[in-house]
Amino acid sequence: MVEGDPELLQVVLLNRIDNACKHSGVREGVSIEFGTISLNGEQVCFVRDNAPGFGIELAEQIFVPFQRLPDTSIEGHGIGLATAKRISKRLGAKLWVESYPTFFFTCA
Repeated sequence: MVEGDPELLQVVLLNRIDNACKHSGVREGVSIEFGTISLNGEQVCFVRDNAPGFGIELAEQIFVPFQRLPDTSIEGHGIGLATAKRISKRLGAKLWVESYPTFFFTCA
């Protein structure tokens, strides 16, 4: 269990799961995992999938509104992760990616 604004946390979680589904495509063996871990004494949620991914050097670019990664053919507006990041910041929480395709977020 985590504590936080249920409506805003739902937006963040659904965004991550939706992105995982979109980027995993129609290939066989799609795996999407949600869980919690303790990092430095803080409860942290994660969403991990087995989509192709991207270079970690582009990690911050994916949180900028209307920015799309090079060679991305996935449909979308480029605002989902930016919105999730803004919601996290508004809640005093964090959203980040350390090793794609695992996204972490706290629930302040």
